[in-house]
Amino acid sequence: MLRDRIYSQNPFTRQFILSWIKLLCGIPSLEMINHLPEVLDGILLILKDENIDIKRSAEATLGELKYGIIKNKDAVDYHQLANILVLHAKSSDILLQQTSVSWISQLIKLYGVKMLPYTAEILSAVLPCLSYSEPPKKAAKEDAMEVEQNLLKLVPAESEVSIDTVTRKLNLPSTTNLEEGNLEPFDTREVAFALTQQIGEGAVNTKAAVFKWLYHLQVLLPSKMLQHIDVTFPVLLHSLKDDSDQVVILALNVLAEIGTTEHAKRTDNIHLQQLMTSLLEFFAKERGLLEERWIFVIRQLCILVDAELIFANIGQILEKESDLDFANQMAEALSTILLTAPELFGLRDKIKYLRTKESCELFCTLYRSFSHNPIAALSLCLLSQNYEHAKDLVMYYTNLDITLDLLTDIDRLVQLIESPVFAFLRLELLRSDQNRALVQTLYGLLMLLPQTEVFHLLRRRLACVPFHVSSGQLSKDVPRSEEREIANLSIDFEALFQHFHSVTEQHKKRREQNFESELLAKSMSAVNFRT
Repeated sequence: MLRDRIYSQNPFTRQFILSWIKLLCGIPSLEMINHLPEVLDGILLILKDENIDIKRSAEATLGELKYGIIKNKDAVDYHQLANILVLHAKSSDILLQQTSVSWISQLIKLYGVKMLPYTAEILSAVLPCLSYSEPPKKAAKEDAMEVEQNLLKLVPAESEVSIDTVTRKLNLPSTTNLEEGNLEPFDTREVAFALTQQIGEGAVNTKAAVFKWLYHLQVLLPSKMLQHIDVTFPVLLHSLKDDSDQVVILALNVLAEIGTTEHAKRTDNIHLQQLMTSLLEFFAKERGLLEERWIFVIRQLCILVDAELIFANIGQILEKESDLDFANQMAEALSTILLTAPELFGLRDKIKYLRTKESCELFCTLYRSFSHNPIAALSLCLLSQNYEHAKDLVMYYTNLDITLDLLTDIDRLVQLIESPVFAFLRLELLRSDQNRALVQTLYGLLMLLPQTEVFHLLRRRLACVPFHVSSGQLSKDVPRSEEREIANLSIDFEALFQHFHSVTEQHKKRREQNFESELLAKSMSAVNFRT
């Protein structure tokens, strides 16, 4: 009878039903708690009643029923309760929503991993609550935070992922109870879809929780989550356009975890290659992000993964890039990051001295990709102290179109030469055994520049070079050390120069084609105007 009447809209009937339920709860022999799934939905709906006394009576009844569950949890069908509560946790009525979320939190505490099959539904319901800022919704937000945090602790790790690894990556205390093996059905695809749905709709707090979940799942269940890359990857890339730096950093944390594994620290890591390829394709399509996000995103990835791996992979991709404009802009961006980012000190140091075969291979990879931007290639040679090759590049610039973009790039390079990064280069001007090619390189840049402030800046710097150096009274150039000389033997500078020549010719032809297309378009426009 109570089940049939519980949905009545009559206030007197509602009060009567609630009083009966409270009475029955007080009689242990009746075991009212066994019938809770049959009446819970109706009691929760009564919370929407406009009568404040009826609302309070419903809250009191729910409180007694919750206490009954805590005392005798084995007598309750928690499956039915979970379905009912998840439905009402999405209600627009704040009291109904907050009560439902509070009950879900209690069920998670009572039933633990048995609640994992409802993860996707629970997250869809509670994650939007994390963005609440109004005081009346504070309780719902706090309960929602407790739900998602406690539920996340229940996710088991894959058997092949060591507990020590998980604990370290997630910064968990050593006493954290992480069980290996999946004890309950846990549909990772369903959960991944539920999480990504919230990214497009939620505010910053909700998005932050989503990325935290995705990151933890990637650490705990890497092989399973990689099966659903088609669900998560596009959304993660799209999040790089978000206005919030916090959101972008969190998205990059997930992407970095996808792109690397515990033992993959090589440039042939397939997941990292796929990540960088997708990232560059995304940048190529989203040209509006060029100034705002490229440098920020790549710098963050260098911190999260490994700067050498990031640069090596991007270099390999750019070398084969068919979109020449994009390759030029990307080479310029990478060069700027390499020369200015404080966190890339180790990578700069490795390129500066080229003491090992690996460092020489990295130099060659970057050179071939930086060839899309003449000044980026020159900057790399100056950084690596390959001054003879730098001189050859500057002399080759006579074959290039001296465009405004090229002069602007030279302008920036001259200013960088005055920065702390190139302090070693300025001191090289005093070394009578090595700097002839360097001086000639800098004078070559000076001759290319119009007489602007940057021209005079470089001229004043060269005026400080001792007379016996600038006048060419030098011994022939010698390597800095035997170690560097041996390493440099693995670099075929002639082949690199031929590659640079080939790439610059491609850019030259592309500019000529664009110019011809523009002329043709103007001619056609003029003809149409006359007709």
